[in-house]
Amino acid sequence: MTFGDILAQVISEVTGRPKEKIIEIVNAVEKAFPGKQRLEEEVPDDKAELLLNELRKEKPAILAQLMEYEMMADDDRGGNA
Repeated sequence: MTFGDILAQVISEVTGRPKEKIIEIVNAVEKAFPGKQRLEEEVPDDKAELLLNELRKEKPAILAQLMEYEMMADDDRGGNA
């Protein structure tokens, strides 16, 4: 499992959207904004499970942040949030 897979799994669980679609978005974001953590880096199974569990504990905060990003995007597009 990669860091990108872990991120996509949790976002998929939070949003209810298919993991495959989230992976496409995560990959596009990484290409547009490369960071220090490479999302294609493999994570050992034990560490991946720990990361998944820690991120799952943060689902409400992750959802709130995603909703904030959506409101910001609506504002940028001239929509109503």
